[in-house]
Amino acid sequence: MSKRVLVIIALAALAGGAAARPFLEIEAGAVFSGYNDVAVPGDAGTRFSLSRELRSDPAPFGRLRAGYCF
Repeated sequence: MSKRVLVIIALAALAGGAAARPFLEIEAGAVFSGYNDVAVPGDAGTRFSLSRELRSDPAPFGRLRAGYCF
């Protein structure tokens, strides 16, 4: 291999390591039943509301995501 090819490979390897980093994402919010109107079968069927039929209280949620980009 020529020196030029070796230098290009070495620079590419170093550049890839510079972008590598760990990450941490935290997300929180509320979950609630809003508009859950459905029709069975499809659009022409009997329409009913799942939000009225199935009672559920709003609840908090959280999500934590950790990883490493390389």
